[in-house]
Amino acid sequence: MSTQQLSLKNIKQSKPKNMSPTFWSKVHRGIKATIDQYQTRVDHPVFLEIRESNSQKTIQTHADLSTDVKKPSPQPKPDWTLVISDTDNDIQTTIYSLWLTGLCDQYGNWKPGLPNIQVVHTGDWLNKWRPSRQAVAFYKNLQQSAPTQCPVTLLNGNHELEILHMYDNKFSSPLKDDDIDFIRNQGIIHITANTLFLHGYPTLNLANILMQMKREELALVDFPTRLHKVFYENKRPLYSEPQGMEIIGDLRRPKYYYEKQVENHKNSQGQEIAGILQSLDINSVVHGHKPNNSVQIDQELAKQLPGIRLINNDNRIKQTGLGGMLISSDSEVILLNPETMKDAGGEKGFRKQLKKRLKTRRKDLGLPSKKLIKQKPKLMLVA
Repeated sequence: MSTQQLSLKNIKQSKPKNMSPTFWSKVHRGIKATIDQYQTRVDHPVFLEIRESNSQKTIQTHADLSTDVKKPSPQPKPDWTLVISDTDNDIQTTIYSLWLTGLCDQYGNWKPGLPNIQVVHTGDWLNKWRPSRQAVAFYKNLQQSAPTQCPVTLLNGNHELEILHMYDNKFSSPLKDDDIDFIRNQGIIHITANTLFLHGYPTLNLANILMQMKREELALVDFPTRLHKVFYENKRPLYSEPQGMEIIGDLRRPKYYYEKQVENHKNSQGQEIAGILQSLDINSVVHGHKPNNSVQIDQELAKQLPGIRLINNDNRIKQTGLGGMLISSDSEVILLNPETMKDAGGEKGFRKQLKKRLKTRRKDLGLPSKKLIKQKPKLMLVA
């Protein structure tokens, strides 16, 4: 008897017996639910577009084997990322964080010769009930005037999405059409190296969408652009659906959400999300959206999200006057808040330490020192 026949025989003999019909019906229902859920995501028009683009790339690759095509050089990896969260129309707190780290002057103008430092705002940069045109104009100018090595990424939080929803439903608003277009052009998530930035907490709905993008062989750096299309470019925008706010992490009880068991599964929702993120090579998540809490938290909900470093950056900056964080390419974190400033000896000492770490001092940027600028010319005696 061949090895193949022997193995088949063993499989038939090891088939479980006396299994009740209820057991098998549960198995079939679980498999059918999984297939239906997967098929719903696969049939989404955005993912159909991915498959078509991938097939066109394959055809083009086979057709152009004899030609040498130069790929565009990738963007330099940022040495540091300045993260700001939940400013709610408050422009001065954003300028203060930029000035404190040496990226801008006291008026919000960029310094010349800056190193590779990106700025990410994780959402709620507007107040949903009283959105400010001045705030929109400030962030638009900040984003458009930013140096190439210091890109500014604005993410939409629940405030911005509710502003869009109210505008679509013809509610009165001080914002104009160009303001709304600017808000609509901003992202939902941002990914740098192994870190995911978003407004709130990572949810199972978001993790499943990201996993589907991986199945469609989409590069990780292209996830934000694709999710933007999923969110905004349908006939009915996703932010107007109940699951839209869940995707950006608008959770009232995150701990309870992560500890809840997945239906027909032994893992909790937090374990499932952590496993998906790790399979995408994401091991850190930075977010804001922590109402009624003025304390920034590193390693938040570590038990509920095993293997994922969850960093909460919301310290109610509008009330405290200073809030933000710096995260390096090596995952070193420096929190910016009144307590860390106090520990550094005050504003002057804190700013000096930050600029030294970020290499944004005047001598690092190739600028003359203030002492030389303020030095008065000496009088020369003429014989």
